Amino acid sequence: MYFANWDDYEIPEPGHVESPIEVSGLLGNAPAHVHVYAHIQHTWVGDLKVDLISPDGTVHELQGPSPSDADVIDETYRVDASTVATPNGTWKLRVEDAYTGDTGIIDGWTLDFPFFENWTDYDIPDSDVVESAITVVGWLPGNAHDKVTVYADIHHSWVGDLKIDLISPNGTVYPLRAADSKDSGDIIHELYPVDASSSPANGTWKLRVEDVTAGDTGYMDGWWLKF
Repeated sequence: MYFANWDDYEIPEPGHVESPIEVSGLLGNAPAHVHVYAHIQHTWVGDLKVDLISPDGTVHELQGPSPSDADVIDETYRVDASTVATPNGTWKLRVEDAYTGDTGIIDGWTLDFPFFENWTDYDIPDSDVVESAITVVGWLPGNAHDKVTVYADIHHSWVGDLKIDLISPNGTVYPLRAADSKDSGDIIHELYPVDASSSPANGTWKLRVEDVTAGDTGYMDGWWLKF
């Protein structure tokens, strides 16, 4: 999910300015990896301290003052925001100029949450298996990490018949939900934490649903994957 604010904000000297972005539509905690892109123009960027502020007030330092005499910050920062329990709301990019003599603006910035989804319906065959795929491209180099979250939306006339697994791009199977003959519910709306650090992040991930008992039917309404 991608959010941006390209309004200009003048940076006072000395002083600070904040550029807000409203985020909505996220479930659970914020991801372990959020990408923050900032484009800032200033006649001496070494004067600047740049922070990301989450909706709960947590301050994530992106860049501190430095000897740099450059006049543009054009950077992407990776932030571990997994401790932010309320990711929906106002995120702020705060830029502080600690010195006099140089001026500039926040030209714009973006927040990119690693959120991949598939909301195509798939019928679950009675006493059979169905898979729904999500392809992840270009998000994280190397392996995924130990804080992946999977959300499943499944409708079935007896959900206790169902076994649910996540299958990674290298074929590793992560069990999410075991069949339970006593569970007579008809809807699964559940979040599953997964330690996927042994699997590559990029490639095709699959949610596999197996109906282990005959007599009931249903469908996968959709699912998402959050790194």
